[in-house]
Amino acid sequence: MGKKTNPFKSSFFSKRLKAFLFFIYLIFLILILKVFLITIIKGIEYFEKSENNFLLRRDIEAPRGIIYDRFRHPIAVNRQTYSLFITRYKIPISQLTRTVKEISSFIGREIPIKISKLKMQPSWKPILLMKGLKLDEVTPIFERMHQFQGISIEEDYERYYPYGTATAHISGFVGLIDKGEQKEYLSKGYLRTSYVGKAGIEGQYEDLLYGKKGLEILVRDAKGRKKELVENIPPKPGKNILLTLNLDLQLAAEKSLGERKGAVVVANPDTGEILALVSYPSFEPSQPSKKENIFLNRAIAEYYSPGSTFKPLTAITALENGYSPALKIFCDSYFYLKGRDKPFRCDFTAGHGSLDLEEGLKFSCNIYFYTLANKLGGNKLLSQASRFGFGEKTGIDLPGEKSGFIPLNDSKSLFRGEVVMLGIGQGRISITPIQMLKVYCAIANGGKCITPHLFLDLDETRIDEAESDNKSELKKEIQRNLNSEVDLNIEQNVLKIVRRGLYRVVNEEGGTAYRVGFDPKWRVAGKTGTAQNWRGELPDAWFACWAPFDNPKIAIVAIVENAGHGADIAAPIAKDILQKFFEKN
Repeated sequence: MGKKTNPFKSSFFSKRLKAFLFFIYLIFLILILKVFLITIIKGIEYFEKSENNFLLRRDIEAPRGIIYDRFRHPIAVNRQTYSLFITRYKIPISQLTRTVKEISSFIGREIPIKISKLKMQPSWKPILLMKGLKLDEVTPIFERMHQFQGISIEEDYERYYPYGTATAHISGFVGLIDKGEQKEYLSKGYLRTSYVGKAGIEGQYEDLLYGKKGLEILVRDAKGRKKELVENIPPKPGKNILLTLNLDLQLAAEKSLGERKGAVVVANPDTGEILALVSYPSFEPSQPSKKENIFLNRAIAEYYSPGSTFKPLTAITALENGYSPALKIFCDSYFYLKGRDKPFRCDFTAGHGSLDLEEGLKFSCNIYFYTLANKLGGNKLLSQASRFGFGEKTGIDLPGEKSGFIPLNDSKSLFRGEVVMLGIGQGRISITPIQMLKVYCAIANGGKCITPHLFLDLDETRIDEAESDNKSELKKEIQRNLNSEVDLNIEQNVLKIVRRGLYRVVNEEGGTAYRVGFDPKWRVAGKTGTAQNWRGELPDAWFACWAPFDNPKIAIVAIVENAGHGADIAAPIAKDILQKFFEKN
């Protein structure tokens, strides 16, 4: 047998093995080079890219709901503006300073931020430089964006009130969250930069008007430019609100009151729907000032003596306590109390002569009501005032309402002179115009104490199908609170006598409001008032009324501070409003 050859030692195999091993070594070398390229060479490039592009989470504020009057005239809307941001990532301080100065020159006003504060913020976070910019202000910046590293402009909005001061005490205004409010609002999902209602309807219905914020996650480069949108959750706008307000009457009331301190309130006497509410001084709600007392809503939060507008309550009290409407009282312009030398006087110095109750109202005879008050006593008069709502808030859906004051618990301690003065609405009694409106609504509507209110409805256009049931329940809940009424259980014959006396005030010669010249077709009933006060020498001028007499559709209360007689000053305001009302109706 011959000798066997080892195949592994053959030259042919040896060559093939070497070639295979070389190929393996080559692939391994290529892989090593590839890893080196990826981890070292390209890694530097990828690192630089990751440094120059970053994810940014941006909360998007939801537009507030729009506030309309009853005929859908907007009184609070959102107007588009622009906000200017800077991202200072990898920007030298010198360049940052120069950029801010250049942009200020384009805008035409200084940017209110210090560079030192800017340096304290996270470098990757866009910092707000200025809000509320208009298109013509940002256009020059848009055109030069390539020059301004780190600058970005975002669409925004601001609250705008088309009728300004005329509706300011109704609409209220918005402002940034105060430090003391942050915990409450942030827990509800608000942003620190959110604007919230500070007064008026804006404040009262903040939960409805404020929407739900959106979210945007995007990639930006170091210059602040958007590179890629990763996620977008649109904001959900707040709910639109329709008010009971009649803008035509509101503007007529504001014009007629003019620049005189006071208030005017107009309502539907049957429902309590507020048709107009004016207070002067007023303010510009888009740019509210910090001047003292301009935010005071005199219609709901200022105290006044009611003066002779209180006399119908004295009359009702007398009738309910058995005094005849035919009771004659003689007025010689003087009323004496036993033990008091100085008499109480009637405004008509010649004296009215012998009067019954209706005539006492018609001529607004102080002597008649001094006499009734002295007979009735303080407790009965103050109890009647309380029954009609004096001394407590009406419940109107505006923040800041005051309750007024009546000394019901101290009625037994009143001096007889104080009781006499109470009969004509003077002395220790302070009320608000909205309370007086509530009283005259009750006299007009047959004895129902209604709740004055401004909320009418929620706008369906901002309610999706998923919310429609909730919207219905929400609306019902609000209206349950506002549409409450209390029957005062006053005999209709009593009210009939008092109403007839108030009709004669306006429509019969000699009535204190007769010379104002109300159109007889309007069939107005009302009462003038001239109330002494602590603010100045001249009295406050009052007028309260409703129309038409036998089918009330509108009730008005007007007061002008330190102005003189109600018939001369306040009644013409009501006349102007009624003129506008009957033009439209």
